[in-house]
Amino acid sequence: MERVVVSIGGSILDYEDISFLRDLGRTLRDAGRKVKLFIVAGGGKVSRSYIAAGRELGASERYLDLMGIRATRINAMLLSAAIGEEANPFPPASYSHVIQEAKERRIVVMGGTRPGRTTDGVAARLAQKVDADRLVNASNVDGVYTKDPRRFQDARRVASMTHDDLIALSSGTAGKAGPTVIFDTVGARIIKKAGIALLVLDGRDLSSLRGAILGKRFKGTKVS
Repeated sequence: MERVVVSIGGSILDYEDISFLRDLGRTLRDAGRKVKLFIVAGGGKVSRSYIAAGRELGASERYLDLMGIRATRINAMLLSAAIGEEANPFPPASYSHVIQEAKERRIVVMGGTRPGRTTDGVAARLAQKVDADRLVNASNVDGVYTKDPRRFQDARRVASMTHDDLIALSSGTAGKAGPTVIFDTVGARIIKKAGIALLVLDGRDLSSLRGAILGKRFKGTKVS
């Protein structure tokens, strides 16, 4: 059975959109019957809001990271609830715990692990550790663009690119808690070294998400 890691951006895990969360949970549950599925949940607006407030109050970047990690774990629990019994109810805090959970569950869901590493980096490291066939990055953007498509009308989506292209695009984003980038540099370097393909897509397009997880057609960018 193929092993697939999916990084679900916190931007699409809106606790107020119950209908979408149900549909997302159903999509992941169904896909998890065809592949061994490992999911990493991001922090999204909950994480960013707390980090911004903590920064205004003078908290250190490490402390802010710890706040963000807890937000990702809350999102992981929400996603597990949407998936149901096939998923673990409580997010593992380490990769070894993930591997143990995978012996009992079709689907394992986790959040962040430690300060200084985004959930992109966590997903990349997890993909390396479980020898994943591919890593799917599901956010609120349908691929990698030449520019920010929300700011520039002439932005063009790139259908395919190399790992080196991705590293160059994501460089200079490390160092602060809660960055908003398509995929961070640390994660990009990990998957390059491991030779793991990255599929970047809009996680709200559930048909595309399912296709990417199962190794079929999807709308987005392939990094290899």
